[in-house]
Amino acid sequence: MVGLSSASFASVATGSVDAKQLANDHLLQSSPMLSVIERLFPIPLTGWFIHIQLFLRSALANVVERVPPSPFDVRPLTYQQRKLLGNEFVHSIDTDAVCALASRYNGGLSCQIRRRCQGSFNVCFILDFADGTTRVVRLPIEPMVHDVWEKVCSEVYTMQYVQEHTSIPVPRVYAYGRGRLRQDTSAYQVFMILECIDGQPLTKKMLRDASGGCRRQFLGELVDMLAQLRGLEFSCGGSLSPKTTDGIWSQLRKFVFPSGGLFTPQSSPDLTSKPKIVGAFSMRKNELQMDGYTTTRSMASSLKDFITEQSHLLQYMW
Repeated sequence: MVGLSSASFASVATGSVDAKQLANDHLLQSSPMLSVIERLFPIPLTGWFIHIQLFLRSALANVVERVPPSPFDVRPLTYQQRKLLGNEFVHSIDTDAVCALASRYNGGLSCQIRRRCQGSFNVCFILDFADGTTRVVRLPIEPMVHDVWEKVCSEVYTMQYVQEHTSIPVPRVYAYGRGRLRQDTSAYQVFMILECIDGQPLTKKMLRDASGGCRRQFLGELVDMLAQLRGLEFSCGGSLSPKTTDGIWSQLRKFVFPSGGLFTPQSSPDLTSKPKIVGAFSMRKNELQMDGYTTTRSMASSLKDFITEQSHLLQYMW
């Protein structure tokens, strides 16, 4: 139970842990300056300082190069503690608010949740509407995802870009943004409303037991998709991101004082122009960042840059 106060440790041991207090303890211990700020300013201002600190960390992550910290300098939550936070986040989602959100962007039609699917980083609600259509509302599980808003914006733009420049079947994004979707909190959650594409997971057994013709068709379609993706050339390696005209102060204001908002693909930048390339998002970097490490999301303009970046990542992994 590394990285917890004695009170939080006792709560975890007895099974009555308060996930919000657990997260606060982790944040305060990872940044001692915040404990000083709490003594000088009221509680609401403390939350703003935390937002400012997280924003500056995110903004400078691609600029400042740091030596990998010692494992004794960080106090990451255990897998069980982080899973507990993730489950609490999912269970606190207001399903009525999810239905109202989806209905709002589908002509006000009534809907009901068919099922909920939870993964390691996202939770999806499959909704059936009165007119027979089906849509998906997907929310990142915020205790498990670093830079959640930037990640979702990159995902939306990437799906739109692939849909525009290839024939690969990609779910249509109807809307994305921030909204109040949890119970007993005024915070805003990031969401995405998607087209529902029916299918089933492909297992090794299904592929092994399929006929030769079925396997050839599947592999042929897969090769075609990979060839189309390979044909999308960019100036460097990284992640796609919509271009923004907001200055640093405007971005800081939106980060510190988040508000609800609904965006549509039509409000995104022109997909015919060259996209903005930002530091690559990756699963391993996300895990390290959630554990308290400051890893940079860098771009690679050559194979040497990519190998160097992977070498730095291995230093963090020990």
